[in-house]
Amino acid sequence: MYDFVRFNQVYNRGQPLRWPMEQLQVSPFHRQDVGENDDQVQDNQSRQPFVPFSEACYFLPADFREQDKIHYEHPCDAFQKTLHADSLLIGFAEHFGKLERYMIKFFPNDPKAVATAKREVLLSYLLVESGEGDHAPKITMQYLDGLPYLIRRFYRGVDGRALLSETTRACLPIIDNETLVKNYALRYVLFGDLDFDNPGNILFIRSSALTQKTLLHIDGEYIFPDPQTIGHFVVNETWDPSQPVPGSLKWRQAKSAEMGVDEFFEMMIAQQNPVLGLLRMRNTLSQLKEMVLPFYVIQNCLEALPYYEQLARSFEAIPLETLVNGEADFQQILQIWEQHNIQELKPITLKHLVTGVYENK
Repeated sequence: MYDFVRFNQVYNRGQPLRWPMEQLQVSPFHRQDVGENDDQVQDNQSRQPFVPFSEACYFLPADFREQDKIHYEHPCDAFQKTLHADSLLIGFAEHFGKLERYMIKFFPNDPKAVATAKREVLLSYLLVESGEGDHAPKITMQYLDGLPYLIRRFYRGVDGRALLSETTRACLPIIDNETLVKNYALRYVLFGDLDFDNPGNILFIRSSALTQKTLLHIDGEYIFPDPQTIGHFVVNETWDPSQPVPGSLKWRQAKSAEMGVDEFFEMMIAQQNPVLGLLRMRNTLSQLKEMVLPFYVIQNCLEALPYYEQLARSFEAIPLETLVNGEADFQQILQIWEQHNIQELKPITLKHLVTGVYENK
């Protein structure tokens, strides 16, 4: 099992992450529009009426409670239902005179919802063990009145929805190609995120006291799917169990064989994946095909393999038998990366990553 003390050593200089739950004041979260001014957003948020976090369950819909189906109503009429989701809250707390913001997301207390919440936290752990802690949000899972919730820091910036409109693309920070390629390789290839066409799952962060200008991964609940665990996800309603898991190595290879490698690559590049979308904006198709995954990223991932396996077990994300047999998608991908790049000294390109085909064709 994973040594969670190690995470604090690697990510937070040996200190446990700080969560000011006793000081936290919360209110329903209203998702900002793409391009909204950060300072204005914070000012609007700070003007909302707040209550102590201990009373947060007042804002949740009735179906979040398994035994008590009574909907909690707060006496303050000023509270309005969140525009994004009934389960999202914004929190404020002071720390040494500075105002800190937090995002809180509640889940129903049932096994599928808990598994979903745990995967969001797992993604940050995986990124940190990959040597990419700068792209991992500070996040944890806790319980309030028997209900699981995630809490993470609130980061200034815009999400990938800005890519969908020419008028908002100017809001996106300049991020180098290497950073984009390695983050695509980690989240969408190695960790197999099913939700690979959702532009809102990446935050493009502006420089602040909390973090540098970069991209940040959020909403990672669809990582590490396989035939046994895919039932936790909505896609299970339309997924044919006889087919490869969407986004997996076998799925990419099957699509490449069906459509043609170049045709499948071009189709994936044209979708709404936020990382590929930003790369597509600033590079030609031929340039995209030749972009290389840095050697140090591959080396870091190979060294992190034992920790990936421990995390998958500790978070109950992949069946133990699958891990023991080396059948998890990330284990098979790392075998290919090691053979192709370390043993054969061949570069791994973005085309290889997207298509799953590592032979030169």
